[in-house]
Amino acid sequence: MSFELKYIWEPLKDSTGNPYRFPSRIQNYLPSRHDRPGVYRWGIIPASGGDTVPQEILIGESGSLVRRLGEYVRPTTSAEEEWNLKFNSMTKAGYIIECRLLQFESFELASSRVSMEDQSNPFVRKLLENLLLIVESAGPWRILNKKRELKTTLAAGNAPAVANERAKRLRQLKIESLKKQIAELTGKA
Repeated sequence: MSFELKYIWEPLKDSTGNPYRFPSRIQNYLPSRHDRPGVYRWGIIPASGGDTVPQEILIGESGSLVRRLGEYVRPTTSAEEEWNLKFNSMTKAGYIIECRLLQFESFELASSRVSMEDQSNPFVRKLLENLLLIVESAGPWRILNKKRELKTTLAAGNAPAVANERAKRLRQLKIESLKKQIAELTGKA
């Protein structure tokens, strides 16, 4: 079996053509009346040097892009809070966090035709997400998806060390976030 996937990551833009930058409200860039299922990619890009290629990316899928992308800005779970903390710390460190949506040409897979409209099917979204994780792993960036990190870590045989380092980084991010919140509340920001 063989097939060719022709795709681009289209920048998420508002009605005036300005690209999305975290932590802006997603609804300004993808109004709920235009909500749809799809595959997305967050990119973390250095703000200096004029580089537009992300250093790190996170690929995901959702039946509701407005809801899912909005959860990165206003988290509802501890996992979403971790991403929010990471994105906020990277923004404070001078990085740009962008969001792009997958656009692709229809393709044949075995005897099935897959098109953009088929993203309403959760199995198609998962297929595209995982396929793009494989394809994008050849890029110049680090992929942040947990399953891939875990797989890479286990393959390298250093899972406990990496897990401890990740936990230490998360604690530090939470401490920094709390310090900022305290400074803002006490007027010492």
